[in-house]
Amino acid sequence: MREIRYETRIDATPERVWEVFTDFENYHTWNPFIVKASGEPRVGETIQVTIKTPTGTEEYTPRIKSLEPGSSLTWVSGPAIPGMFDREIAFNIWAEGPRTVFSHTARLKGLFVGVRGDTIEQLEMGYRTMNSALKDRCEQNPASG
Repeated sequence: MREIRYETRIDATPERVWEVFTDFENYHTWNPFIVKASGEPRVGETIQVTIKTPTGTEEYTPRIKSLEPGSSLTWVSGPAIPGMFDREIAFNIWAEGPRTVFSHTARLKGLFVGVRGDTIEQLEMGYRTMNSALKDRCEQNPASG
C-alpha cells in the first residue's frame, strides 16, 4: 500500500472550502487536475471523474464511500478486477484558527502499485496542483460562490 497526503491552509471559511470542493460541475473552471467531475456527493453514488496528467487524461468512476457534510468526503475506485490498483481518496476540511485546512489523502493498494511509479508520481503532482488551485479559488472570494 502507498499513501499520499497533502494539507493546504486556506484563508477562507470551512463552509466556503466545502462549497467550492463539492461543486463538481464547476471543477473545469478552477481545477487543473480533476478537469471534469459530475454526479452528486452522496454516500453510495457513483460519480464521473476525469483527471489530467502530463501524459494525457484518465476517466474513472469512483463511488462515494463516506460523507460528513461540511467536513469530509471519501471516494473509492478500482479496475474491474479488485486488488490490482485500488484507490481510496479522502478529503477532510477543518478550521484551524482563522484558516481552514484542506487535507487530501490517497491510499493506493493492489498488485500494480509497486510497478506504476510514473502514475503515482503524476497523481502526487496532480494532488499538489489541485490543492493549490482550491486555495486560490477560495481565497479569491472567500465569502461566496
